[in-house]
Amino acid sequence: MDYHIEEKESFAVSGPFYPANAQTDYLGLWQDYLEENPEAGLTYGYTYEIKEYGAVIYQLGQVVAVDQAEAKVVPASKYVVIDLEGPAGFSLAMAYGYFFDEVCPQEGIAEDYKWSVEVYPAGDRTAMDYQMQLWLAVE
Repeated sequence: MDYHIEEKESFAVSGPFYPANAQTDYLGLWQDYLEENPEAGLTYGYTYEIKEYGAVIYQLGQVVAVDQAEAKVVPASKYVVIDLEGPAGFSLAMAYGYFFDEVCPQEGIAEDYKWSVEVYPAGDRTAMDYQMQLWLAVE
């Protein structure tokens, strides 16, 4: 797993959002979204309003113009960007462990993040060679 730290401008994501926690069927949410939007291409999963005990708001969708009424703006921030390869669900689980166990101590980052963005290019998310990114907003 490789990572780098990068400043990113704000952007807007439009799509459904859900209250979520560790028991949420994220794969099912994505399967439904992609069935309804087969031409989606590059998609994003945005986790925000992170609460105690793992409760969050999870939005999935595509980048749109900031002025669209239904869009949620992802603020500009400094991110730890982790490059992932392999099935999305497994890769994401490994990436969070990597962030807390290796990146935070190496970079002197508090073991916390403000929000996260999952970046999903088009393709088979279950494939061993699927490539995506996880962005974790840090201070």
